[in-house]
Amino acid sequence: MDAILELIRYDLWRTAVLDWGGRALTALLILVIGLWLARRIGKLVALGVTRRGGDAVLANFLKSTVRIGLTVLVVVGALDRAGVPTASLLAALGAAGLAIGLALRDSLSNIASGVLLVMTRPFRAGDFVDIAGQQGTVDRIDLLRTQLVSVDNRVITLPNAQVMSQPIINF
Repeated sequence: MDAILELIRYDLWRTAVLDWGGRALTALLILVIGLWLARRIGKLVALGVTRRGGDAVLANFLKSTVRIGLTVLVVVGALDRAGVPTASLLAALGAAGLAIGLALRDSLSNIASGVLLVMTRPFRAGDFVDIAGQQGTVDRIDLLRTQLVSVDNRVITLPNAQVMSQPIINF
């Protein structure tokens, strides 16, 4: 009788180890391959943007966005394969994303305006412009702000949301 009970315990233990070990190995494989693919796809997106004449700022922004989005998907997929319930995790991520979005409302507005400035190109670095009553030569266009150098060598920094909401005169 003891031999039978020992055999049943061994069989249950072996089944549990194989089941959980297989899940853990599969999840680890999904994680490693998925993270590698996320980095690779991000680089390909950036390369595609720059080859089509896109700006380096836009290429880096899109690369980061694609990489972060794919990384989140890969991690959630790996956790789901490992047997972790992901519904509550996704709900928490959604709530955290909403809270961060509301807290960074102005910064996100500047980022969106920066992307639009880079894509529509109403002016480029080196152009002499009048934006929101400020005149100067465009020095830099970043994701958050645009820098002008005035005729008397003052550096003027304008938030991109303000740049997009004001008339732009490109001389």
